[in-house]
Amino acid sequence: MNLITKNLFNPTIYFSFFLFPFLMSCSSDQNNIIEVITPPQIPNEFSTIPEQTSKPELFPLVSVDDKISEIKSGRINPFLPLEFNDELQVPSTFKYYGQISSQNTLNAFVSYDNRNGTVKAGDVGGKSTDLLPFGWTILELDIDTKILTLGFGDRSVDVDLFPR
Repeated sequence: MNLITKNLFNPTIYFSFFLFPFLMSCSSDQNNIIEVITPPQIPNEFSTIPEQTSKPELFPLVSVDDKISEIKSGRINPFLPLEFNDELQVPSTFKYYGQISSQNTLNAFVSYDNRNGTVKAGDVGGKSTDLLPFGWTILELDIDTKILTLGFGDRSVDVDLFPR
């Protein structure tokens, strides 16, 4: 009985009946690969160069001398002392419109960067109000002369309500 069971479970028999057909089915006898490459078909409208072309609208180049003359560099006399304007300038977006006094407090109507409101002496831009540039201070409001004095650091500038 041992002999019969030994023959039934022989690995060679399993391989020949089950695995060999699977392995052979993956192989192919046809090794001829035919591939046809054809050139692209160009439409007739693109096959020839047109006789007339439109003139491009180009700007003429600037001459070298004209371009160099536009460049500003240096000073005429480099040995002169520096011309330095240390004057404090009011920002162009800052406007002074008027004054109002209430309960012994004098306020000024101003606008800065599309914001409107009132400020008083001692207000600091960026800290107590957004109606002044950062770090600028209202030093003084004069009710008689209608002058608003702004300060930045150790410098100051006067803004007149009615400029002459």
